[in-house]
Amino acid sequence: MAARTAAAQVTPVAQLVSEGEDAYKKSNTELAKNRFASIIASRQQVTPAQRITAYKYLGGYWALQSSTGARDSAASFFAAAIDLDPFTDLDRDIFAADEQAAFARTRANMFRVGIQPVEAKALDPSSAKPDSSTYTFHVVSTRAARMVATIVKLNDAANTQEVIATMSNSEGVRDIVWNGLVNNVRADTGLYEFKLDATDGRNQAPPATERQRFRVEHFHARLEDTLPSFRDVNLGGTDTLRSRFSSAKPYTDGAKGLFIASLAAGLPIIAFQTDERSGMSSWKSHFAIGISLGAIAGAGAAWYANAHRDDSRASRENTRRRDERARFNAGVVARNRARLDKTILVIRPLSTAGTAG
Repeated sequence: MAARTAAAQVTPVAQLVSEGEDAYKKSNTELAKNRFASIIASRQQVTPAQRITAYKYLGGYWALQSSTGARDSAASFFAAAIDLDPFTDLDRDIFAADEQAAFARTRANMFRVGIQPVEAKALDPSSAKPDSSTYTFHVVSTRAARMVATIVKLNDAANTQEVIATMSNSEGVRDIVWNGLVNNVRADTGLYEFKLDATDGRNQAPPATERQRFRVEHFHARLEDTLPSFRDVNLGGTDTLRSRFSSAKPYTDGAKGLFIASLAAGLPIIAFQTDERSGMSSWKSHFAIGISLGAIAGAGAAWYANAHRDDSRASRENTRRRDERARFNAGVVARNRARLDKTILVIRPLSTAGTAG
């Protein structure tokens, strides 16, 4: 019961931060020191932001002291805050000249670079406003440094990457603007990394690398599907008319001629008796002419059918259908291209972003 009572009486970290900040602003620095020291020693869950706040105020407290070792204590706490977040700075409305000077000395003696965590944003390439069509990375260096910023596409066999900014003797916070392109090509969907390589301008510290990973997604109007190619009836499809006569047509047309020839030859024999035919001096000539005309007609029909196997009307209709389908598909391609040109790039942070290299 005593343990539960003691646990219930533990002051929440958020309350300690609030009380410490209020006490410091009212120049009650001893109370503020106690509150922030409790945060550092606390076994409760303390967020990075709360820990940074405690380090800053404890550094400010020791910067105001004149005792032996106070200056080193101030530098230690300020350095701890900068290590956690190189963007750390002191509010000039709260911290006076002495604290500001101590903080500046500490930062000048450290070489740290950082990148602010990536935030979700949509880039509209068709927008005339730069803020709507670009993304801004915020970087910082605690002292003058040469910095190179690179966009890298991860899990890419082609090792796609591009240097988007190079800065010499850069110090403090800088903005690096990215237009969503990598080597003049719109960034494809996938996982990317913003990498910052920095070299100390004083050559007193080894090079530093910071990374922020993020995901790029594409959003655009729904694309249309093109119509598939015609399935030719001659190949078992149903999209075209049969524009070629059967290979048996020459034979059937020839057979028709031969049938006429046979009919012409057999009609006199069937229709007239032998004595009647003998009274017709020219019946044999007519008989021969009939057979010849039938045979010639059959052979001519067979030759023509063999030489003209295509159905011209069906061919014209199939050509019309193909042209119409090609025009429709060309329109689909043009409309899809216009929609893709207006693709919105959405940048999303990852839970693992901010990992130092």
